[in-house]
Amino acid sequence: MPKKMRRVPAATEQVLRTHGRYMAFLRRHPTHAARILFGIIVPPHESAMLEAAWSGYRDHTFKCSRGVSKTFTIGSLFTPLRGLLFRGSRILVASASRFRGGKLILKDSERLIMGRLGSQKLPAHFARKSIQHVKTIKHEPDMWYIDFTSNSTVFTLPTNNEEAVRGARANILVIDERNTFDGEAIETVYRPFLAVGQDFENPAEGASGNQTFFVGTIDYSYRDWYKGIMAVKDIAHLEYEQQRALMTQDWETYDALQRRHGHQLRGASVCFMRFDYTDLLIPTKIGKYKVNYPGARQGRDVLWDDRDQKDYIYTYPVN
Repeated sequence: MPKKMRRVPAATEQVLRTHGRYMAFLRRHPTHAARILFGIIVPPHESAMLEAAWSGYRDHTFKCSRGVSKTFTIGSLFTPLRGLLFRGSRILVASASRFRGGKLILKDSERLIMGRLGSQKLPAHFARKSIQHVKTIKHEPDMWYIDFTSNSTVFTLPTNNEEAVRGARANILVIDERNTFDGEAIETVYRPFLAVGQDFENPAEGASGNQTFFVGTIDYSYRDWYKGIMAVKDIAHLEYEQQRALMTQDWETYDALQRRHGHQLRGASVCFMRFDYTDLLIPTKIGKYKVNYPGARQGRDVLWDDRDQKDYIYTYPVN
């Protein structure tokens, strides 16, 4: 047997044989994982956000209307699900509402893990049993955190105290209420801590899995986040043009894009997602196709709109 190869203990091998394929399935399909582990049915737009967060981009921007559950999906659902299914993740949730905002996000994660959400049907206690301490959330004066048996941690800190943040290490950073968050603090305090590799043998490679999530509702164009959104949209458009030129073998356009924007495209790994209230409505008929949305009932989830003269399925309770 080669020197570097080690035999897996018999007990561990038995667990991998019996449960390994199920864990592999859950790691690939977060929407199904949320239903199986937490007993919740994720609405279509939340599922789209969750799948995008799961896809491995380095920089994520979620610009959504108020009340469409963006904070819950990314801050309270994605983070514990990631911590449960992947080992060694350190996930920092930071809110512009100082310490209070981060605490509320972790409290929603606690409700999710303990099965206290409305209409939640907790199938088993896998999530609850995966917490390392007696209480779901450990409360300290300058930090709240949830430790999982996977050696992953979800934690929050008081964002109004930069000294409390300095030295905190994380490989996933979630910034909630980004439109009012201090952009300079993100670049000088938060992002630098993501640049530290977790792999001592290959420190540069250890930082390659770091991810940043910006979540919020943009209200004014003078916000520094507005410029960031425009930059991300420009990169996404350039990547689309480059991919289209590649698919059509338009090498002249492809080379021109590389010459002009190669420095932007070379290291780009961005995801931009926007949801407005109208994105949560589905017409009952699209052309000749009749939409069948499970559980939707006429008069409750399916409502007639006098302006458009058609029925809409309200996939989420918005006014």
